[in-house]
Amino acid sequence: MNKNYNQFKNELNNRFTKHLNKIDDQHDNIKVDIIKKKEISRSKKIKIKQEILVLDSEDRDKTIYSSPSDFILKTIEVFKHVVAVRLIRTEYTYTDTQFDLVSVNNQNIPFQFYKPVHAFIYFNGYNKIKIANKLTIPIFSQISPGIENLPPCNDNIKLDPYAYIINPIEEKLDRFEIKLLNNNGQTININNPDKIRLILTFAIYIIV
Repeated sequence: MNKNYNQFKNELNNRFTKHLNKIDDQHDNIKVDIIKKKEISRSKKIKIKQEILVLDSEDRDKTIYSSPSDFILKTIEVFKHVVAVRLIRTEYTYTDTQFDLVSVNNQNIPFQFYKPVHAFIYFNGYNKIKIANKLTIPIFSQISPGIENLPPCNDNIKLDPYAYIINPIEEKLDRFEIKLLNNNGQTININNPDKIRLILTFAIYIIV
């Protein structure tokens, strides 16, 4: 009787021990999976680098693109894995505009007058601005004559109202198409293209 009881007791202990070991193994596996997931998530943290790009209408091939309101520029360097673009400065000037002088603290400062001509910027088909009319052409930004520095970049480009998030990302970017459009989406006609200069400065965000 005692022998049978002891054998039964040992069998129960063995089963209980195996069950505990199984639970411990499952717990260890879960811990390992959690650690692996954390390591993967850390490795997947995206690092973004900012590059500055200046597009000057004077650099266009004037035998192909006669007007500074419609041209294409290509860069020697190829920007890879571009996730966002952001306009940071615009220069839309007349090269022969008449200057006047303004005296500030006994210093003569040249003052340039501009005509009130406003335009919209078409840039690579990126659609950033929505206009309350029937215009269907994608608009990236708007521009006024003169020199304008846009507000400083936001630390979070997703919340930056001037940044355009590219989705899906541009694997390679070295071609930039620029147009100046009127309210109807038509390219602005410039009678004296040699007297107009357009310079756009962009922040290019790339994954590194």
